[in-house]
Amino acid sequence: FTEADVTRTRAEAATAHGILGVAATRFFDLPAAQLDGVPHHRINALLDDLFDEVRPDTVFVPFKHDMHLDHDLVFTSTMVAARPPRPAHDPFAPPAGGVMRGRAMCTTSRTIE
Repeated sequence: FTEADVTRTRAEAATAHGILGVAATRFFDLPAAQLDGVPHHRINALLDDLFDEVRPDTVFVPFKHDMHLDHDLVFTSTMVAARPPRPAHDPFAPPAGGVMRGRAMCTTSRTIE
């Protein structure tokens, strides 16, 4: 993507967000259509920091199986940032100060018997 493409796309997003009533929009300095070249922990950390700041109740993400690889990667990193924290007594929990500080939990009406 050229700089003009990125500028145009961000302006289109801002217009759409205005129509939808989105209060604030953040853009990260990441390469468009090239997230597979960015270390995954970097994307996770950016979203984790954003979740710490914003503390969202609802998060909309791209479809996991979208053919656009960037959408798949954003979905996965968002799930990392949104996962619930593990109890302190969990032997698989990260050490204090680790990155697994999730904030959200998804529930469904269907269960496995």
